[in-house]
Amino acid sequence: MQTAQPIIRWILIPRNYYYVVEKIKGPMMASFVKINTLLSGNKNTFLLVISIFLEALKIARLIKRYPRPTMTNCIFPNTRRVLAAEEKFLKYQYSKREHPLFECLFDLLAIEIEHDGDMRYRWGWLIKFLKDEGWEDNPEGFPTWTDHHWLEPGAKGLRGSPKYEHIKVEE
Repeated sequence: MQTAQPIIRWILIPRNYYYVVEKIKGPMMASFVKINTLLSGNKNTFLLVISIFLEALKIARLIKRYPRPTMTNCIFPNTRRVLAAEEKFLKYQYSKREHPLFECLFDLLAIEIEHDGDMRYRWGWLIKFLKDEGWEDNPEGFPTWTDHHWLEPGAKGLRGSPKYEHIKVEE
């Protein structure tokens, strides 16, 4: 569903806002609690994994009901930066079977930044903090065994292997 109006207007309509908060954010937060429980060594691991997976599927399906964020329907500069990063990321991501996962994650991030000032601030703070702390690029040799899925020019790893010579990326 495309919209010519800013996506933030669509989201802030009361019924859509309720949908965002109750149907997406609520289950997403519940999933994070379950992940935390899983990581803390809970004995019911199998049931938690199944529950988290089902919640993730539900959230992904619900996110697709949003208008897709685009450069023309987003008003905040950082949302547009996320969309530009998504475009480049998907260009370098060779494995097309993973595109829906990454599209969903980028959509979720863009929608959060676009409509939620608190989340916009938190993501901005996190990115600034990581940059200020000297976040490092991938060390030489990485990605290693997965580099046949990543087509960024100059990526290190197994790129020189004859097995992956056919993989090219257009600039």
